[in-house]
Amino acid sequence: MSNDRVDHHAFRVALIFLLLLTIGTIVVGELLDFDKEVLVSLKIFLEDQNHMNRGRFSDWNQPRTPPCAWPGISCFGDRVTGIDLSGSEISGGMFGNFSAFTALTHLNLSGNTISGEIPADLGGARA
Repeated sequence: MSNDRVDHHAFRVALIFLLLLTIGTIVVGELLDFDKEVLVSLKIFLEDQNHMNRGRFSDWNQPRTPPCAWPGISCFGDRVTGIDLSGSEISGGMFGNFSAFTALTHLNLSGNTISGEIPADLGGARA
């Protein structure tokens, strides 16, 4: 194999790798943006029900702060994997969209007064 062929092959491999890396970054960014939108809708839901008591969620959606740095939010690989709202004195109904967090593995709502049924798909096994 000549040096020209090796260089051309290496260039193609590097180009394919760069393309895959770029596509992966775009997809991950879109997933985090989606998780952020759901977190903001959760914040609005909680604020509508809790005019006096505000938990850690009141600091969500700060400018220039990614959701993974918000209080009570934990992430892995730029996906929201945990929400801890324990002891936030939240009252009212159950947020019906927790299942939109497709990477959520930890949800702590203890120390609050939340009514309503837990959505069936929230604790269900994913295939």
